[in-house]
Amino acid sequence: MSTRIFLSRGWSSLHPKSMFALGTITLLSLALMSGNELCVAVFVEPVLRALPEAQQVSTVPRFAGRLGTFMPPWYAITLLLTGTFAFLRLRHGDLSWNGATASLLLQLLVLAVTLTMLVPRNTRLAK
Repeated sequence: MSTRIFLSRGWSSLHPKSMFALGTITLLSLALMSGNELCVAVFVEPVLRALPEAQQVSTVPRFAGRLGTFMPPWYAITLLLTGTFAFLRLRHGDLSWNGATASLLLQLLVLAVTLTMLVPRNTRLAK
């Protein structure tokens, strides 16, 4: 598709397969991030707390450092994908933008909690 045709038709005429692909990638990214958070909270944290104190001192900072490096870009990419999907759905004019916008707002709330409560804790544990 040439740039001229794309610009004249605008965002609202994206191919349905493109929208499906974007929605699938966004959902997969959100699902994997949620699964990762659940895994850490339910499985990894109790195992780390059950370790003897000496092993916790050496293990927890490595784990916190790895998550502290990996998770912020994942949050940003997923937020960008969700925002793009919500914007394109709004421009497309169908009602599925309501769900995408609700997802975006919920994700912003989770991100605010993460940045204000969990990141400082993770930073202390990584030291």
